[in-house]
Amino acid sequence: MASAKFMAISRLVPYTCIVRPLGRCTEQRLISQSCVALAESMTVPVPDGEKKVYPAHIEKIVSDISQLTLLEVADLNAALKERLNIPDAAPMAAMPVGAMVAAAPQDQEESEAPIETQTSFSVKLTAIDPAKKVAIIKFIKSCMEGFNLVQAKKFVEELPVMVKSDLGKDEAEKLQADLKAVGAEAIVE
Repeated sequence: MASAKFMAISRLVPYTCIVRPLGRCTEQRLISQSCVALAESMTVPVPDGEKKVYPAHIEKIVSDISQLTLLEVADLNAALKERLNIPDAAPMAAMPVGAMVAAAPQDQEESEAPIETQTSFSVKLTAIDPAKKVAIIKFIKSCMEGFNLVQAKKFVEELPVMVKSDLGKDEAEKLQADLKAVGAEAIVE
């Protein structure tokens, strides 16, 4: 009888119960009463894929909360946090120790990560010296592919205008210096 009860309980309880001998005979054993009471009060877990059935009072709370507006839910959240003394930020103690150790080197790597540097530059013509306008038009005609003198003149008169883009830093600075040499003001962006 006791072994049948033990087998029935051991299927429900995922841990080993305390079993103590009845007397001198070691074949007869008795299951601890605390273990039997615990096994009888535990609910059977629901297998995967089946819908879990909740008690009526939980279903009532869920239906009441689902009828609240978003602002009322926010108020409910604040009231529960206040009543249960829950801090706004998640406590660090809830994080596993291994995750905290792993998180520290990532923070250091982020702070040591190189700041992205600009690799593509553009040169913008911002102003010209009216006395040197002809030299600037000739320079623009020579550095811009497919431009004739008329197109170069219209290009120079529409200030500010992008001369070239997607240049390396050295190329952009050289073009800026060349434009300055012929009498134009240019900036590198």
